[in-house]
Amino acid sequence: MNSKIVEISGVREAMIALEQNVNRSAGTPGMCAFIGASGAGKTTAITYLANQFDGVYVNVEYLVTGSSLTRNIVSQMGAAPSRSSYEKFSFIRERLGRRPIFFDEAQRLLKGGLIEVARDIADVTSGTVVLVGMSDFPKRIQRYPQLLTRISTWVHLRPADEDDTRLMATELCEVGLHDDLVIALHKATGGSLRQIMVGLAQIERFGRARRLATVSLAQWGARPFTLSSESSVQTMPPPALIKVVG
Repeated sequence: MNSKIVEISGVREAMIALEQNVNRSAGTPGMCAFIGASGAGKTTAITYLANQFDGVYVNVEYLVTGSSLTRNIVSQMGAAPSRSSYEKFSFIRERLGRRPIFFDEAQRLLKGGLIEVARDIADVTSGTVVLVGMSDFPKRIQRYPQLLTRISTWVHLRPADEDDTRLMATELCEVGLHDDLVIALHKATGGSLRQIMVGLAQIERFGRARRLATVSLAQWGARPFTLSSESSVQTMPPPALIKVVG
């Protein structure tokens, strides 16, 4: 599989929303929420956006605590975190500036009230706080009205469409795919970027093993796209970076 940037059109809305929030006028709430189903490419998309906007990417771990969260933020900002939670938060407040900060797996912040850390960052800095969560995230934060009023934009990161699948196949797979196989792959994966990547890796391995320059649906047959036909071990290729079209 090729390692390169692929222009996926589905994250254009996220790019526009983030740009508008970063350049918002005074008094406008500084929080966004990006939501999507598992495999929709949320992490890949926000990693790209973080690079584009010099943002801070924070993966919220399952066993997160207030101290570990602020330590992670400071580390991602390129500094050595102090022991004091107050000093770590003071560093964030003073140094974040207008940089956006992305909280991946933001639903985990709801445990123990850690979502208040994100709210405090939005309140005391001029940066944009982006909460990235699953599709049910809006329902899960209904009990936090003080947070809801601060989220100015909601973006639903949708699954890849057929054209996205075709582009990924062309740019990433080192074996060509006939269009009937691309259509079948998209239908079988439901547009999940993660599953499309797995399927492309399987097709590439299939084609290389048989020394095929291209693979058609007839050649692929009824093989599953997400499991190897030679074993039951699932192969996960490295995620592709996503670049917004236009």
